[in-house]
Amino acid sequence: MKRIDRDIFEDMDQEEARQLSRLLPEADKKEKDRIFRMSRKLYEAKTAGDSVTGVEVISRKKSFRRWAGLAACMALIAGIGGAAFAMRPQPSQELSEAPEISAEPVTEEEPATEPEQSAEEPAEEVYVPQLQLHEAAPYAETLEEAEALMQEHSHLIPWNQRRGIDTDYYAGLLMSEDYDLNCLEAKSYIYHILLNSQLYYSTAKGSLVITFDTYESSDSEAAYTDFQVDMDAQETFEDVTFSRGGSLQYYAYDDKIIHTLAGMQYQSSFHNKDRYFNYIEDNYCHIDIAPPDNGLTGHSGSNAFMYDSQALLVPSQYATGMLMDFDSWQVTGHGNEIGRDCVYISGTWRDADFTMTVDVNTGILLSIYSSTDPLIDIRMTSLEVDVPLERVEFDPTGYTEVDLHSLQ
Repeated sequence: MKRIDRDIFEDMDQEEARQLSRLLPEADKKEKDRIFRMSRKLYEAKTAGDSVTGVEVISRKKSFRRWAGLAACMALIAGIGGAAFAMRPQPSQELSEAPEISAEPVTEEEPATEPEQSAEEPAEEVYVPQLQLHEAAPYAETLEEAEALMQEHSHLIPWNQRRGIDTDYYAGLLMSEDYDLNCLEAKSYIYHILLNSQLYYSTAKGSLVITFDTYESSDSEAAYTDFQVDMDAQETFEDVTFSRGGSLQYYAYDDKIIHTLAGMQYQSSFHNKDRYFNYIEDNYCHIDIAPPDNGLTGHSGSNAFMYDSQALLVPSQYATGMLMDFDSWQVTGHGNEIGRDCVYISGTWRDADFTMTVDVNTGILLSIYSSTDPLIDIRMTSLEVDVPLERVEFDPTGYTEVDLHSLQ
């Protein structure tokens, strides 16, 4: 056993002994009595031969401190409790005879003053959203009134303090067999996670395909994108290949965005890496305004650090556009696509039909289709969330930087 230097207890006061005793479990009565007897015996042996002609408060307290420290040391070496008990004066510790009155004046020791504790900084308040049951859009007479109303119901939250509602609970309801998928609660939850998907995952990687109409031909073209996105670090890498040939890469990291172009060229721009999330309460993401204004729609966006993947990973624009009117869409069922629990939605928007497949745990769109002009046709082909990612950086070797305005 490691030996303990007992000198460290020579100048120990009651508070120090008390703190030491808190490290040990409380002993039972038998052990307490045994430790007390051993401690007193050692103390009497140590002080044998000393003549006591009087009791001075200061010298007694010093002896008491040494005795209490020795008791704590014994308990520590023995590995059992009891030091806390030994610190407390017991009846057997009192002197049996009245002490002689010393000719020297008795000095009273000043009571120890507790050090002032600095006031703790109040914890930064973090706004935690609650599911709002959907209501009709608020109304404002002017754009200025709508902006003020939206601002009143906005909450600026640091990215690393983003919090969401209990998705496990609501996803469990949506995936159960006896739950009404078109009740107000269900639709309000789907609307919420589409508006605020970035609350519900930190990283995402996968692949998607976008089919779009071209002006040069009546045939459609497709873009195949492999992506990885780190929401916390605000970093992304996307590799896009077009069905008719050609490719590009898109990078965002270290407050910059790099976009490769045809002919071994690239364009670089500053990325305002805003570290805050602007959460707007669900019922205030759209506000109707008196004519001639159509309304004011706001959502958190994604800080513009994504490329193709933004449409599905942060689909808030589809929520405020296609789902704001709860009478215009319905949930047709639930299932599992590319390994993700999801619900299927169909509805009408701008006199056209649309369908969505929504990941019920994150609010990520697994697919969206609308026969509008232009066509909207995007679907995930693979997806993983909250997985480790390694940053991908741009290698400028062989590339020429160009000013984007010079290409217009």
